[in-house]
Amino acid sequence: MENYKDSLERALDANNLEEAVNTVNVVLDPNSAHPYLVLTPDRKSVRWEPSWKEREWRKKNVSQHLDRFDWEVCVLGRERFVSGTQWWTVEVLGEGSWTLGVARDSLARKGSFNFSPDEGIWALRKPFCDTYLPHKVLALTFPETTPLMLTKEPKKILVALDYPLGWVGFFDADTDEFIFAFHSASFAGERIRPFFQLRERGFALKC
Repeated sequence: MENYKDSLERALDANNLEEAVNTVNVVLDPNSAHPYLVLTPDRKSVRWEPSWKEREWRKKNVSQHLDRFDWEVCVLGRERFVSGTQWWTVEVLGEGSWTLGVARDSLARKGSFNFSPDEGIWALRKPFCDTYLPHKVLALTFPETTPLMLTKEPKKILVALDYPLGWVGFFDADTDEFIFAFHSASFAGERIRPFFQLRERGFALKC
């Protein structure tokens, strides 16, 4: 398997690689976070509120910001990209079902939606442990998802975005193993943001 540097070099003009690739310090956007989600003070990590009573209180009392997800338990990164190439890492702390990648800034915040490029999401998903093998990850392609059987469950994932090429790549940051890439993504000139979903309690995602 190629490492992420080799893949990035093929995706970019090698002469401009050093200037074109920017390491992003992703900060989570509290105004977008579903009420069930709790962000750390530095806005670098997110988890479910463990208490059912507290979750219900938060659902009723957290401000109903226009940017806040009210059904899907998601949060966006504060950063918005319209050019260039960036990458960042996401660490999975504990065991749980997650979705992570990038999304259009215009992604619906209210109600349910499909997790696919057709809706403006380019992401991987770790399914629930009781429904899939431990090392299985899904690429949320359209119209059907693409199952990926990895050699090990990734715990630190590098997300790379090449806006001009419409390319979104995912790599195991601990092993440099390539996981999956979306090609010719239709960003339509829109701002693209880091995207996260936590599908259950008991773990956290850290940027």
